[in-house]
Amino acid sequence: MSATRSQVIKFYGFAYNVRMSRWLLVFLLAAVSFLALAADRPGDAIIAEIEAMKWPHWDATKEKDKVYRATYMKAASEHTKKKNALILNLYQVDPAHPRVPELMILRWDQFESGTIVDGANYEKRVLADIDSILSKNPAPKIVEAGEYARAVKRLDRMQNFHEDPSEIALKFAASYPRGQYT
Repeated sequence: MSATRSQVIKFYGFAYNVRMSRWLLVFLLAAVSFLALAADRPGDAIIAEIEAMKWPHWDATKEKDKVYRATYMKAASEHTKKKNALILNLYQVDPAHPRVPELMILRWDQFESGTIVDGANYEKRVLADIDSILSKNPAPKIVEAGEYARAVKRLDRMQNFHEDPSEIALKFAASYPRGQYT
């Protein structure tokens, strides 16, 4: 049984259309994927705002001027508060953003700016914030960052000497043997 010329042309035309449809589908999927990757993540705008922040300029020639120092400390405190608020906002808006763990550590490291009169209460506030974040079952990288910040805060208060610093470090390292901060 031999196929007529018109049947062969129809078959190859159909096959050609199927092949072209596949290529068109592949192209469309690639284009959609590219556009999805190229679209800004919700946190990228917040990251840009954080990175655009500039620390207040310190004029060393005025360091003995009490009014200047007070003004500078107030500006530094406001800078830190705004940056920490942006970092927390980033965590809330885009918790999976790859920069969140490092920025949360920065937030906990400079939790409050200015003169810290009562170090023990300051530490309690930082640890309470860490506990608050970790109580919401965040991603493992955030948990590791929080536990790292907690260990650092505990090491910061070593003036009390009621804990062995190596014990704190070893406990963290044992909990995160392949972690980013060990």
